Amino acid sequence: PKERTLEEVSVIEISNALCDLAHRAMGISVEELFKEATRAFGGTRVTEAIRARLGRALDHSVRTERLAVAGSVVMPR
Repeated sequence: PKERTLEEVSVIEISNALCDLAHRAMGISVEELFKEATRAFGGTRVTEAIRARLGRALDHSVRTERLAVAGSVVMPR
């Protein structure tokens, strides 16, 4: 099967991955979370387009009260 690019993955699925990564790390910087998420989906670089998509997923995670952001640190709720 063809691998999907991060742009093809739903924001909810990305949000789930961000939550999993943040829970495993017990708190992680936004930058490191975005790098880890990019790697998890087979990417190598956090481009501006990927950063924007990850930002939308992070916003979704915060709005749904699954993650919290304090300064530049993302923590599980």
